Amino acid sequence: IIRSILKKPKVLILDEPFSSLDKENQKNLIEFLMEYKNKFTLIMSTHVNFSSELFDLNFEIKNKKLERL
Repeated sequence: IIRSILKKPKVLILDEPFSSLDKENQKNLIEFLMEYKNKFTLIMSTHVNFSSELFDLNFEIKNKKLERL
């Protein structure tokens, strides 16, 4: 993730970035990513529930349908 951010992307896509992290490191990664919130567009798929305030748009797949939260 850091290597990608150093390249100054316009869009960063993360697929399950928290899958192998404990709760504390999940929180650390969220805080780190939020520091860059206005630097690029972040698209992330995850099974970890976050507060809606962290992102501008939130979607969830329910019953095979994409729903905006």
